[in-house]
Amino acid sequence: MPADPSTAPTGAPAHGAPAHGTPAHGTSAHGTPGRRTPEEILRAAGVAFTVHEHEPVRTYAESLARLPFPPGALVKTLAVETGGELVLAALLAADRVHFGKLARALGVGRSTLNAVSEAALDVELGFEVGAVSLLTDFPAACLVDEAVLVLDTVYTGSGRTGRTIELAAADLVRVSGATVAELVGAPPGAAAEPGAAPAAAEPSATPSG
Repeated sequence: MPADPSTAPTGAPAHGAPAHGTPAHGTSAHGTPGRRTPEEILRAAGVAFTVHEHEPVRTYAESLARLPFPPGALVKTLAVETGGELVLAALLAADRVHFGKLARALGVGRSTLNAVSEAALDVELGFEVGAVSLLTDFPAACLVDEAVLVLDTVYTGSGRTGRTIELAAADLVRVSGATVAELVGAPPGAAAEPGAAPAAAEPSATPSG
């Protein structure tokens, strides 16, 4: 997609024909057998959504420069693990996760949280780095920062860096079965809260999901 923000994305409404390149049912974004794509999960739930195809983006900065979506409505999803359990945490793309708060929401120690490798995202979830989604068949603890629910509509990851899903924030929470919690740290420039991790510690963040 051109960097010109006035250029409208290509949208594929739910319940109609799948967008170009959508895998068959029962196949993940990368072809993992038995894993449905986020779009398939939403269709099965009867949720209205739109898939926007665009040039691949992996970071929030790239999303701001190349995509026409409202910056304040972009939602990223972090993938971490604790004690062998996958955790997916969604928050506004402009925000920074507070790992101490994330750990408390999970009822675990901060030191038990570890990043999920790119290989694991690909093989186990079928997700590309920069496009992680809360919507997966893989067993995971899903959380959403409370600020996301202030919005009516959000733009989030589809599993592919060239596709973004637009849907109601409430539907994202409902279909993923996520727990809503306070996950965000101090605003940029503010004093760091105890236990806060630097932005570089968000290796699995996705700019639009």
